[in-house]
Amino acid sequence: MKILFAVLLIAFSLQGFAQDLQATYEKGKKQFEGKNYKEAVVSFSEVLKTDKENVMAFYLRGKAQAELKANDQAIEDFSQAINLFPSMADAYFQRAQMWEIKGKKEEALADYTSATILDKTQAQYFYKKAELQNSQKNYLGAVLDYYQAEQLTTDIAGISQKRRETAKKLTKDDMTTMLEIAPATAAGFGGGGKANPDDANTIKEKQYINEHKFASFSEAKGYYNALMGKTNITQAKKAVLYGLLRQKALKDLYGDAPYKEDLEDMKMQISRERWLQPEGLNYFFKMTENSPNWFSAGVQRKDIYYFYKVMRSKAKNSYEVQIHGVKNKESNLVFNSQISVSEDSTGRNIDVFSAENRGYMWKISSFNYLRHETKTDSLGNKIEQFVPIGNLENKKQSDHGLPTDKYEAMLRPADSSLTARIKTLLNHLILDYTPLFVR
Repeated sequence: MKILFAVLLIAFSLQGFAQDLQATYEKGKKQFEGKNYKEAVVSFSEVLKTDKENVMAFYLRGKAQAELKANDQAIEDFSQAINLFPSMADAYFQRAQMWEIKGKKEEALADYTSATILDKTQAQYFYKKAELQNSQKNYLGAVLDYYQAEQLTTDIAGISQKRRETAKKLTKDDMTTMLEIAPATAAGFGGGGKANPDDANTIKEKQYINEHKFASFSEAKGYYNALMGKTNITQAKKAVLYGLLRQKALKDLYGDAPYKEDLEDMKMQISRERWLQPEGLNYFFKMTENSPNWFSAGVQRKDIYYFYKVMRSKAKNSYEVQIHGVKNKESNLVFNSQISVSEDSTGRNIDVFSAENRGYMWKISSFNYLRHETKTDSLGNKIEQFVPIGNLENKKQSDHGLPTDKYEAMLRPADSSLTARIKTLLNHLILDYTPLFVR
């Protein structure tokens, strides 16, 4: 009885501790909204002493630090938010502005580029990127981004005039390059015409890039530099070749199925090797969206969008899974657990384990999990079903609000791959077992 009482006391203490953390976070938000930035920093810091995976605490503390002109601290906080939630476009945008204030224009451009790749609906992202490129005399890039911003909003004063003034500085080669790399934009901009067909020299270089396997970044960069010096290929064609080379080098060096460590290293190399941008960044985000060992997707459930990412390390057979709840542009980590896969002659089981946020850590249960089961019966028929194990059945809450046909479609794998089946399992978890998530 004494042991039971002690266990209950600890459980209630932990629950109260988690509630205190949430209250401190909410206090920080109100302080930030009330422009009490110093107090907000203190509150968010208190949260982060214990909850080191609170994306929004890092993000909002970063914004508060930025308001206080503590630029280095703001950069550190935005970087932490990005590490936890790599698809958080606004964290890149906020960090870009800090880099720009510090005069780190290359770093700023890389972050503005990341923001525009991740969220193509924010005019401000394209506008700020255009302004930076204009200051660097990259007039072609500036015009393209001014144009994108112009298509998204009429609220930015003088944007059309800036685009027109910058367009006057474009060279004939710039206009030709625009046709090659962004024909639709060129047409909308008034460039008209069609891209010129590839000449023999361009065809030869494309064939080399596609067929050659690059063994190192230094080899790929050497080829890039040699390509820059060639006089028998137009700048417009070179722009296309650069894009092909950047993505091909990354594919050769990391393979078609990069693991978590590979993708983390890829991002670091792209940040270090500036010549890999912007296509290298685009390739990185593509790999984190849909590759066998790191993929992501999302599910809208009522008024919350649940974004998840699934990652596998080289040394593990299991996958890490993190789910973020996004509401009113605010993202929080609501679930952090593991997925295991086991197979034998009768079929395959995919299990996502229940996890509880203890405030200072996530406690993963080995007894409570949701299973996607694939097996073959005695007649040779393949059977697929979801099976709640342990206390999961008690957590089911099927008021997802979706029509039956859409709900059933979310639980059907898109194809026969393991990735597709893991996605359907997580769809089911999100739609029917949200009581498992942190509120």
